Amino acid sequence: MLSLIHSCKGDVEQVRSMNFTQKHKDVELIIIDSLWTEETKEKIIDLKPYFKRLVYAPPKPRTEEKRFDFLSAHNTGLAFAEGAWCMGTGGRNEMRQNFMVKLNETIRNFGVGASLRYLEEAKWLEHGKRFKEEYIAAMRKHDEKYGYSIGIRPVELEANMLDTKWNYSSRFPQRYIIMPSVPIGNKDERAFKPIQTCGFIILPRYTWYDLNGFNEEYDVGCYWWDDDMLYRLFVNNIRVILDQELMIYRHPHISAAQPENKECREIFNKNLEKFPRRAPNDFDMWELHEKCMEIKKDFIL
Repeated sequence: MLSLIHSCKGDVEQVRSMNFTQKHKDVELIIIDSLWTEETKEKIIDLKPYFKRLVYAPPKPRTEEKRFDFLSAHNTGLAFAEGAWCMGTGGRNEMRQNFMVKLNETIRNFGVGASLRYLEEAKWLEHGKRFKEEYIAAMRKHDEKYGYSIGIRPVELEANMLDTKWNYSSRFPQRYIIMPSVPIGNKDERAFKPIQTCGFIILPRYTWYDLNGFNEEYDVGCYWWDDDMLYRLFVNNIRVILDQELMIYRHPHISAAQPENKECREIFNKNLEKFPRRAPNDFDMWELHEKCMEIKKDFIL
């Protein structure tokens, strides 16, 4: 089952943009609303038949006041989740109609051992070729010691960037692209900039908990939280697979017009000195999950 987490600030109607025209009995939809009220739930109750479970809840209380609560809401959703895989969204985002079918295909395609074979056979992004041997060796060592974990990244099409819906062309003919890892301590590390960040990343739930969710330090402003997540996957030797048939279209949104927050950039630069394997939040995701399971029944519609 997939736990799909959507964070919003009062505008629960935006969740309808995800184009739920079919029933998804293997999907749990969790809406975390910063302006949650008992009355607001009536606006989305009609979505209940489309999902295995519909959860509507407020974000967890925070110990300090911050400008945003986007990541705090996402972490609350992760704590309420019960699916084997989890994905977070926010704003008005539309999934391509075959999104769930393609996602299930990718999960099947990358069973234990499959991605190492794919890594060895696939064409690599030009700036990642020099890391190939080191990356594969690190993955093999990781699998032998800890088992197997991947992250799945959909293609993100942006209305604000003048992308048109489902019109995507790639220089790479294969469906899957394995994102190269950055060996920590490499002198080229700071110059490395992935072509994709970790927005809309889909991970096994236990991986989210081991990573301690999203880094809520970035709730002071906009941007850099998705770069932070991508680097954290790298330092934990979790491979990221870009699935070019898995697409999300982002309708016009105001976040892209927000000025870059210098404080967020400073947090990211600080973390680059020695990137934390777990998000330095003031809670533990495994413990938060246990607490949310005790009260979850109160928020199921």
